[in-house]
Amino acid sequence: MPTTIEIDGYLEQKLDVLVSTGLYATKTEAVRDAIRRLVQQVDIVTILMNMYRKGKVSLGYCAEASDLSFDETLLVMQKKGYRPRLGVDELGFVEKEVRTLDSADSVVFEGFTLGVLGDCLGDKMFSGKPWRVQITQHQVEHLRLEIRRGVLSKLNNGVVFVTGIRSVDEFASQNAISKGEAASILAASKSGSPLAADDEKVRLTAERAGVSVVGSVSIVLYLLARDFINEQEALASYERLLGLGYYLPLSPAELSNKKLSERVLGLVGG
Repeated sequence: MPTTIEIDGYLEQKLDVLVSTGLYATKTEAVRDAIRRLVQQVDIVTILMNMYRKGKVSLGYCAEASDLSFDETLLVMQKKGYRPRLGVDELGFVEKEVRTLDSADSVVFEGFTLGVLGDCLGDKMFSGKPWRVQITQHQVEHLRLEIRRGVLSKLNNGVVFVTGIRSVDEFASQNAISKGEAASILAASKSGSPLAADDEKVRLTAERAGVSVVGSVSIVLYLLARDFINEQEALASYERLLGLGYYLPLSPAELSNKKLSERVLGLVGG
């Protein structure tokens, strides 16, 4: 959508000079060049990273505005010594989330979380699981090729596209999250399904919108408790999450213990 800029007084006089001297053909051309130079000079990535550290923007917003992939964004954070605001650090949150998963027949997945779990669990993320995976078109377009193939191969067979989501741009702008993250929250709100998301700001925004939230830490533990994955697969998944900078309530070895997962879900006594 075009942006209208009002310029008068001193600045307009300077634009007139730039055009009259032949340096630019029109004032519009001069303004565009000035904005382009400004964007090139300002370190937008560093500004966004600092905003992310303070919880003012989401990981998706940071990546989208920086024109970087999630992997590139996390790499930049790592080089700057920043830890991403991902995961949970209290077992109580995990206990609550696995119970939410146990009563769900479908889960709306935010794209980053789906990509991470797809890396961790491969095809098991899209088949042989207890609930349908729902994902919005906004998110599919930004998935890595191999994850996107996994999603598309399971369409209407455990994976469902969510369409017809309205007010995405407005919701994203109001909450300083990406359009994909906004679409996922709105889709979960519309369907009444929990949202799978790991970014702290996305989770908080979803909860304020009345959406139940679950994360990768809880999803892996739940799949282990219900025998959809084994302890070795759970351990590899938790080590992967830890390597990405996720906060975990326990060590990967402790979280991947089958008896612990059953106890958290309430399948066995403490």
